[in-house]
Amino acid sequence: NCRLHTTKLNPINVAADEILMPIRLENGLTDISKAKTVAIWTRGNGVRDVIAWPGIVHVAPSNINDDDRFRLFVTGETGQTDENGENQPLAYVSSPDGHVTFDRHKLYKVTPPMAVVKYWTAEHPEGVDTVDLNAATIRHTYFFQTFVDEYGYESGMSPVATDSDGNMMEFDFNNNQKVTWGAVSSDYVPSWCVKRYLYMACTGTDDGAIKFVCEQPVLGGAFAAKIKININDEETAETFAEITPIPTDLDYMTLMPGNFYVGFKRSNPRCVCFSDVALPTSWPDAYQYTIRDFAIGIAVAGNTAFVLTKGYPWALSGTAPEGITAAQIVSEQACVSERSICPFEGKVYYASQDGICVLSEDSLTSTVITRAFWDKVSWSALNPSSCIMKAYDNALFCWFTLTDGTHRAYIIDFDVGGNPIITSHDDYASCAFVDVENDKLYFVEA
Repeated sequence: NCRLHTTKLNPINVAADEILMPIRLENGLTDISKAKTVAIWTRGNGVRDVIAWPGIVHVAPSNINDDDRFRLFVTGETGQTDENGENQPLAYVSSPDGHVTFDRHKLYKVTPPMAVVKYWTAEHPEGVDTVDLNAATIRHTYFFQTFVDEYGYESGMSPVATDSDGNMMEFDFNNNQKVTWGAVSSDYVPSWCVKRYLYMACTGTDDGAIKFVCEQPVLGGAFAAKIKININDEETAETFAEITPIPTDLDYMTLMPGNFYVGFKRSNPRCVCFSDVALPTSWPDAYQYTIRDFAIGIAVAGNTAFVLTKGYPWALSGTAPEGITAAQIVSEQACVSERSICPFEGKVYYASQDGICVLSEDSLTSTVITRAFWDKVSWSALNPSSCIMKAYDNALFCWFTLTDGTHRAYIIDFDVGGNPIITSHDDYASCAFVDVENDKLYFVEA
């Protein structure tokens, strides 16, 4: 219970019970002592929520620096499932009214039905299929629509209208053509949708881009009223950012420095996925990378996402999702506990079958730092698959649960040469988190 630090013995601070901190229990959790994951969420107006989950989840911050909703993205055992019982990636979003409450919604979006657009005339304000057009200036386009939630996240694009033979149907028009945008019943509008966007393919321009035309708010859970608009190739707004929906089974969603995210699929843990820049809801197929081993977890150091696996570790490096380089770490040090994965001072630490290992950007090897303290037999006796590790107070805090149910706890300091100094202590944790704002380590007593 004393740390040998800077050649002096320093008593470990005595842990104190926290009795005033409000705790929100998620997914049917009734007792904080049963939690497997605890995190703190600092929101507006001084609100600080401690959130506890009964399962293992992974919490990533918002990619928006001035996000007034203070979003969190949560993957893993979220408790919000699809029709197949698969846990879904969630967004936790603070309320706009004083930031006192928050809600959750799934990041996965459905595809809207095709956009129905007809010609508007004074005689037929409901819309008709044909009108007389000026053949000398005729243009052709396709229309699309998307659903948008309260927080600005947009669904994938609707399919293009087709004829009975499955051929795409062009819409002929003259610039400044008056058209009506057709209704969509509540049967096709998801509960999270607050508005829809209409887009058109600008085939009369040089780039042929799909561009924004207008939007319509939802009313009574549907888009019942047809609206009249003018369409013009030269007067459309911004180009549609193509959305590829997030994998429904994405796990370990983690923020990268280049304002994009990384994760892997539970259904195929060899598939590491990256999001579009600034779009945590869009995960293009082109940004998926296949590794040889099954992923256990991910930690980011610098511009590298270290993927810890059941085999060799992998390093996926890059400043943009389209320019990722994947490399296998040469050391045979599999990760045996996803809860041990811990970024610390620009490196990544984790528990392997041989001890605590470290990875860094400047080396494609995994180094076991605890060989001088635990041989293979004594390390195995600690039941390393139970290892929980957190970085705090310039050290690594590690907890183990032995196979007979007893506990072990250690603090790993480092001397000026980077060599580990290990202290045992008596505070045993079943989960833990660090509050950077008040510089405290909190843990649930095992």
